[in-house]
Amino acid sequence: MWSKADQKLSVFSADLNQFIDGLAASGRGIVMTLGKGGVGKTSIAVMIARRLAEQGLPVTLTTTDPAAHVHDAVGQVTDNLVVERINPVEEIERYRTEVLADAAHLEMMAVHCWKRT
Repeated sequence: MWSKADQKLSVFSADLNQFIDGLAASGRGIVMTLGKGGVGKTSIAVMIARRLAEQGLPVTLTTTDPAAHVHDAVGQVTDNLVVERINPVEEIERYRTEVLADAAHLEMMAVHCWKRT
């Protein structure tokens, strides 16, 4: 006899497999696994990515987790499964620099236009 936990896991696995199969059939999509720490986000993301890659679809698995243990969880990366890590601190700084540069350019244009009138 299965425990309630085993029954719930079985239903969850069937639902996840159905979700993955539907995503594969569509040929494209974006999946985001979100939640508090320790709930299995990485495990679910890796499972989805590997299953889609095994079906021949191109998959990019991206993480912002500073621990970046996605590489370990994925194991061997295939040609159609790419694992990336985004460093939020670096990306925020890059974005900030870009926005400030654009703002400075706009300010110079505004001053130039103002002087012409």
